[in-house]
Amino acid sequence: MNEKLAKAYKKIEQQRLGIMAELAAYSHETINTPPAPGKWSIAQILTHLILTEQGSLGYWSKKLQAPEKIPPVGFSAKVKYWLFTTYYKLGLTFIKFKAPTFSSQVPAETPLNELDANWKKLRQQLKKVAEETPIEVLNKGMLRHLIVGRIDMGRVIGFYHTHVNHHHKQIRNILKKAQPEADRQPANEKVNN
Repeated sequence: MNEKLAKAYKKIEQQRLGIMAELAAYSHETINTPPAPGKWSIAQILTHLILTEQGSLGYWSKKLQAPEKIPPVGFSAKVKYWLFTTYYKLGLTFIKFKAPTFSSQVPAETPLNELDANWKKLRQQLKKVAEETPIEVLNKGMLRHLIVGRIDMGRVIGFYHTHVNHHHKQIRNILKKAQPEADRQPANEKVNN
């Protein structure tokens, strides 16, 4: 894996580990209860993130079967990518983007340890594919983003980071209304075994 891609991968993996560590203190109920009717629970948000990465990784792997056919990234896609990620980084919400069908079909409940294992396995697959990708295709349009258009591998991983940050804010808003499992127990019931 080239240095720039390795750095981007490390950044998203640290982000994932931080989120999972943060959520470890919460009960199954807190993780799986939607904050309001028609809204996703934390588990459903995590499932959406996993499905999004899984879908793009599948597409990426398919494209690598015929690397000579991968088109270049156009200038307009680079500009759209910058605008799109800047919109999210600024925390703007006046334009809502609907999740693609493949990443919005989420189950009602999923245990956190299962989500953690699935996301970890997916990231290991991502790392393996990134390491095996020939250098000459790194800057080609590996993924066709629904809004931005074709983006290269570095931008795909950068999008993962931006996308996770966006949803991490949603998760934190849900958690503001809930207390960590350990904090809910009366002090006399906290026992170290």
